[in-house]
Amino acid sequence: MRALEWAIQQSKRKNSHIKEPAVIGAVIQLGTCFDLLDVKFTRELQRVSERFIAKFKAEGGALPKNQGVTGGDYDWLKRHLDCFVLNNTLPIIEASLDCEFDTVRGVFQEGEPIFKGAGLKLKSHIQITVRNPSAIIGYFKPENL
Repeated sequence: MRALEWAIQQSKRKNSHIKEPAVIGAVIQLGTCFDLLDVKFTRELQRVSERFIAKFKAEGGALPKNQGVTGGDYDWLKRHLDCFVLNNTLPIIEASLDCEFDTVRGVFQEGEPIFKGAGLKLKSHIQITVRNPSAIIGYFKPENL
C-alpha cells in the first residue's frame, strides 16, 4: 500500500512522468546484501564515507544535499547526498571486502508519528536496491490493492 500511495502522490506532482500509478510485487533473493539494518555495514559505510567525503571536498567537490519535498518536510525525501555517497563508496567497500553486493537494503522512517510521542512513523518502509538483476527471482501483481 505504501508503494501505491507514493506512486499516486508522485503522479499528482507538476511535470510527473507517472500517468497511471501502479505497483508490482517482486520476489528478491538478497544474496550478498549491503544491509543498512546491520551495524556491520553501517559502521563500514561510516568509516569509508568519512574518508571519501574528506577526499572529495579536498579535491574541490561540492556535495549534494538531502532535501525535503516541501519547506516543512522533515523526512528528506530527496536523498541526493545519501545516494551520492552510497554510489561512490560501495565500489570502495566491495574492493576492500573482495565481493560484489547484489542488493542494498535500508529502512526509512517517514511520515507523522503513529500516535503522540511515538517513535514509530505512519509511512515507514524498507527499500531494496537491486544491483544484480539475477537477484530478481520473479514478479507478481499484488492482491488487495
